[in-house]
Amino acid sequence: SAGGRVDISWSASPMPTLLSGIEFLTHFPYGCSEQRTSAIMPAVYAKSLYTSIDLPYDLREKKIQRYIDSFNGYQDVSLDESIREYLASIGSYQRSDGGFGYWTDSESSDLALSTRMASAFSELSHIGYAPDRQMTDGLQKYLDTRLSDRLTQPREKQNISELLALLDALVDLNSGYTDALARYTQITSGLSQDRLDSLREIRLRVVARMISSAQISESERS
Repeated sequence: SAGGRVDISWSASPMPTLLSGIEFLTHFPYGCSEQRTSAIMPAVYAKSLYTSIDLPYDLREKKIQRYIDSFNGYQDVSLDESIREYLASIGSYQRSDGGFGYWTDSESSDLALSTRMASAFSELSHIGYAPDRQMTDGLQKYLDTRLSDRLTQPREKQNISELLALLDALVDLNSGYTDALARYTQITSGLSQDRLDSLREIRLRVVARMISSAQISESERS
């Protein structure tokens, strides 16, 4: 009978298997912006995790095998080099309006993808890999424009979860986003307590970002 195969591995810590997992992601068969971003984010999260517990994790020393071409075959590449190559090339997926498309020849930006890109750029900045400023400024303008457009819609047509996700991405991308509190107030104004409770997770995340970036004070968060 037809069947499949499942491989299971275990260790005292997930870290010994981390590089093999990252290596697998770099071999994704497609080159869209989403998959290219997904391929480098585990290295970013690993660096953040090690830093949070005061342990060294030098991305310049961590190597993975990456296929170069038919002539060069597979070569050792550091995670540092992979991230820098990603940042040098990901801008080709940005469209003229500042958002990101899945492909370099995409005709338009995708809002959900652009929101995820904002989060990725923020994570990269936190570990010392600052994306191009012009690129992130363009992305911020795109997200802010989309948020403004949606806030002009009749209340009954607004997707509150989407509005909060957009605001969350904006504050995450730019801690100095000065319209954060006004936008948050505009989004949540007039909502019933039940509706506010149903949005508790995303609301708390946005508020936490505003507090950490000094957009609001501890006393204002209520």
